[in-house]
Amino acid sequence: MAEESEHKFWKTMPVPQTKEEISKQKGELVSGLEHKGIVPTEPSRLPAGFEWSDLNLSDLHGKDMTDLYEFLRDNYVSDEGNLRFDYSPETIHWVLFGPGSKSEYHIAVRLADSKKIVGFIGAIPAHIRVNDKSVFLVEINFLCVHISLRSKRLAPVLIKEARRRANVNRIFQAIYTAGIVVPTPIISPRFFHRLLQPKKCIKCGFAAVSSDDSEAAFTLRHELPRIFDNPLFTGTKYKDRFEVTLFIKKDQPEVQALTSKYLSQFKVAPDYSKKEFAHTYLPRDEVVYTYCVYDNEFEEIPKEDAKEEGEKEIEEEIAEMPVTKKCRKLVAMFSFYIVRSTVLKPPEEAKEDPSYNHIAVAYSQCICVDDSASVITKEIVMTKALYLARDKGCDVFNALTMSDHTLRFFKYLNFVPGDGILNYYLFNYSVGDEIQPKDVHVILI
Repeated sequence: MAEESEHKFWKTMPVPQTKEEISKQKGELVSGLEHKGIVPTEPSRLPAGFEWSDLNLSDLHGKDMTDLYEFLRDNYVSDEGNLRFDYSPETIHWVLFGPGSKSEYHIAVRLADSKKIVGFIGAIPAHIRVNDKSVFLVEINFLCVHISLRSKRLAPVLIKEARRRANVNRIFQAIYTAGIVVPTPIISPRFFHRLLQPKKCIKCGFAAVSSDDSEAAFTLRHELPRIFDNPLFTGTKYKDRFEVTLFIKKDQPEVQALTSKYLSQFKVAPDYSKKEFAHTYLPRDEVVYTYCVYDNEFEEIPKEDAKEEGEKEIEEEIAEMPVTKKCRKLVAMFSFYIVRSTVLKPPEEAKEDPSYNHIAVAYSQCICVDDSASVITKEIVMTKALYLARDKGCDVFNALTMSDHTLRFFKYLNFVPGDGILNYYLFNYSVGDEIQPKDVHVILI
């Protein structure tokens, strides 16, 4: 019955109702011009006892941020059964406070008397390329309703209000994800997990040992791979040829160029402005980490200087130039963000070690390797990412079966399939063709 009611709401929205409808129209489903003059200037009226509230999240320690953090901590979705997401104020700020952010996009419903938050939805302006067109839209995140009000149909009210506010600002499209299926996902990739701390994952209920296995054997199988031949680690035969550094602002032009080239192969992918790229990838302690991989001995073929006909001396000089020259070049980048989850039923070990009260999960955000790179492969880069994530205190590394994350890639790196499916949706926009997870590279936190 709840599912029928949910789908009844979505039948009133400009979204494809079936997979077949996705291929019938390309681009906007309802033109922005059709909204002219009909967008309400005020929010819809809430039932008695409830009120709208725009949250000011600029202050990490302010009351609005504290209220939202506690609300999401206690009511946001659980993952893998025994865990509940525990987004830190720093992570919430990073997700919701990108370029173009406004307090009017941080939409809460509060109880009128106690001012307690009982519902929230966030909208983040972004540019996403769909096929060959850059679409200015909002990413929808942190849609959450208080556990005691899940049957009161508050979620559709929040969605309508987010849509109204985006429309007021001349934004008519959105992208969002959900664990549930509503009309109609464009792709539905699965989460794969790489255990970084297998013993802790077993104790906290994230991983289970089958009856015909032993904890010792399970742990041994999930240890990180040996690194004696990985060029991104010291002590290998490559010595100091490759350098892995944290991404810093001055590196942005070449890092963004490499990332943009990588993203261009996908039908649906971010179309970052300079500000959006910096906000997404510049490292923030315990929130997001991005690394650059440099080849200090990259062999580059020199470009011939321009010469006019008859310039014999220049021609002779060029002829004597070496075929290649060595230089320092960016050959790869990789990025992951971290989300902690509370263990709802902590093991006995938590009494002695508080770290057992949480599971820290790193999520792959982007991994790209330049086509001209020698030696370095995506598997090599991911292996380095796994070690760095473990060094940052992560217990698990997650990635989705989308873009160029193939099953073969996951198997090689000893990832295991999870139970979670993440459905991707476009609002008031159709890709025009049925696409596959390999055609999409969009990570929504």
